[in-house]
Amino acid sequence: MRVSFFSNRRASRDALIAGALALAAALVWCWFYHRLTPEHWNQPASFGGDSLIILGGAQAATEGDFTPWMFKAPRRLGAPFGAEWNSWPITEEFLLWTTGIVARLTGLPAATNLVMLAAHALGAAAFYLASRRLGKRRLPSMVCALLFGCSYFIFLRGLGHLTVGYCWQVPLCWMVIAQSFSARGVFKNQRRALPAIGVAVLTGLQNPYYTFIFGQFLGLAFVAQALRRRSWRVVLGPAALGAVLVAAFISMQADTLLDQAVHYRGALSAQRSYADIERYALKPLDLLLPLHWHWPFFEQKAVIYNAQKLVTAEYPMAFLGVAGMVAALLLAGTTLRNFLLGGGGRLSHPVRVYAVPIAWIVLVGMVGGVLGVGSLLTGAYFLRGADRFSIFILALLLFYLADVLTGLIRWRRWAGWAGTVLSLAAAGWELQALRWSKPTVAAIGKEWNDYGSFVTRLEAAAGKGAMLFNLPAVDFPEVLPSHQEDTYAPLQLYVTQPSTLRFSFGNMRGDYRDAWQRTCARLPPDRMVANLRRFGFRGIVVSCAAYPDQAKALLAALSGAAGQPTLLSPKADLAFVLLPPSPAPGNDAPVLPDTANISLARGWWPPEELPTGELLCWTRGDAVIALYRSPSLPPAVPAEIRFVVASPTARTLRVGHHGKELAIVELAANVARSLGPLSLTLKPGWNLLHLRTNQPPARRADVPLDPREIALMVTDIRASGLAPGAAGPPTSAQAPSRRSDRVAASPFSFVTQGPAPAGSIP
Repeated sequence: MRVSFFSNRRASRDALIAGALALAAALVWCWFYHRLTPEHWNQPASFGGDSLIILGGAQAATEGDFTPWMFKAPRRLGAPFGAEWNSWPITEEFLLWTTGIVARLTGLPAATNLVMLAAHALGAAAFYLASRRLGKRRLPSMVCALLFGCSYFIFLRGLGHLTVGYCWQVPLCWMVIAQSFSARGVFKNQRRALPAIGVAVLTGLQNPYYTFIFGQFLGLAFVAQALRRRSWRVVLGPAALGAVLVAAFISMQADTLLDQAVHYRGALSAQRSYADIERYALKPLDLLLPLHWHWPFFEQKAVIYNAQKLVTAEYPMAFLGVAGMVAALLLAGTTLRNFLLGGGGRLSHPVRVYAVPIAWIVLVGMVGGVLGVGSLLTGAYFLRGADRFSIFILALLLFYLADVLTGLIRWRRWAGWAGTVLSLAAAGWELQALRWSKPTVAAIGKEWNDYGSFVTRLEAAAGKGAMLFNLPAVDFPEVLPSHQEDTYAPLQLYVTQPSTLRFSFGNMRGDYRDAWQRTCARLPPDRMVANLRRFGFRGIVVSCAAYPDQAKALLAALSGAAGQPTLLSPKADLAFVLLPPSPAPGNDAPVLPDTANISLARGWWPPEELPTGELLCWTRGDAVIALYRSPSLPPAVPAEIRFVVASPTARTLRVGHHGKELAIVELAANVARSLGPLSLTLKPGWNLLHLRTNQPPARRADVPLDPREIALMVTDIRASGLAPGAAGPPTSAQAPSRRSDRVAASPFSFVTQGPAPAGSIP
């Protein structure tokens, strides 16, 4: 039997209309971003902030360094050893990968424009098809599909939040949810089951917030069908879809899980806390108040709200739009009427189908809601942006609006047409206030071209494949700026012009291999230049806005130490200092920092940087340090490790390796000890050093606002005998030797006691 989503003439006509709606939404996008002529297609829609992450991921995919389900290793970032993005638990890998593949044909700016356009086009088409499958009339479905595809939510997300703006599958999720609650279930027949499975797979491969809401309602459908004692096929349908959804989602984390198992990088790049859950919670007023209103009275209220609210978070991106807000008010009136007038104890269809699910989503996402309580109980704070649930609310309200327009058409045809025209006019009215101006678009294009020319000049000066060191040395991603700089500014040089330049920026935070950057960045200019030359770097790129004096003093000192003039970008926001060639000519492989062979494996919080550049590494309990010994190193070369350790509470620390205890140390509360050097017998490849304690982790009394539960503080990790050129005591290129009495200078109230007693180390 032939099974098709479009199995008859009516469905085929709907498919053609869906395509026309997609084209209409695409034209609206082109109008919004001034892409109706070819001149602006070779520049991105934005070029700063989070948009640089999207551009960076797509650029890595263009160069073959970012592939779904595979290791993500941008070779031109994280110099000198290359970046590793596998500890980043990103789900939307296919979106970034697809953008990169398209960019090979069109160039990166045009590819991002096409992908942004597709978010709106797919949204309009998917909403229309879902609405028709739910039995709604054609004209109201067309109107509401355009409202969804051109919604305020998607436009405000833009390029920076492209992974959130790709919400086109949300109407299809509601279609599947409605079928899951129906009497015959979602697996009624193949024509219903196959699209439902496809929706589950596509949702699991995209934004986790949408996976979370979809999975919740599938679970509720399973419970509801079980309580109704439906047939096993009806009951198990939602559960089976939920399993498919979870499997697709977990498959996108395969690279992260495998990376932790193989490369022993356990500290994840994305760390959240309960504060994030409250900061980005779903706030009902955010649904109703936009940033700009054409009416002075409402404009004034929106300005007051935006200025006086304690937490701005992602406001006003959750706004429902004028049409969505009107639908919400109508639904609220219908719900109130149902409860006041009653209905024999039964909820009316709009209340049951629309109001109850919306109320549940608000209850889940609001401050102190189900998500907050669950996160607090489980300690899982990964889903922080509950305000993004608003797109599910908007989709439901637009389905309800389609019902309202249908009722108007049945009552009076002219009333239905009036409602249609008013709805579309309201959408255009609000988008006009948001539409980008021509000067803004021109400024972005000029900035893109200027950075491209600057990259060309850098490559001509430093040479093909040259490594450039980025100042200041900062983590990636999601790091607050130190002054007024864009924390992703180095990515502007990575994405604007096809080149072979390599940058030290871009490795994932939590990777201890980058610890050397913090120390090197705080060395005196002459020592910094000497160290970077030893590592093979040919230049230094400085983000001037990161320094109060626009880095004038630093640039003068670096230029004097390198004996080269400073090269400024057209905006003078970036400066470049060329370094002389490596002092070891003929050595093709640059010397790697010693920390390149040290990894924080299981049981760690991400490293915390002090103003001195020193990294504090906190454990969650028992922890593992992974040491990589080069197979080319002769077996006779000895290996050693040393570090400073402390604890907020008294505990016993046992250090073990290959089943042998290397040290047993009694730690007093807030007393730091220098441990080592410990002699190690290492095999080629990865070796694990276990840190075990006899007490559970605890909160720090000296910092009551720190939400982390910790067991140990470890700093100044230094090892030798891991790789050729790195054996023996640390050199000036590595972390400078710190005596244990310097630990007392940290702001964490640790008192120094000195080395552990000799008798405690076997």
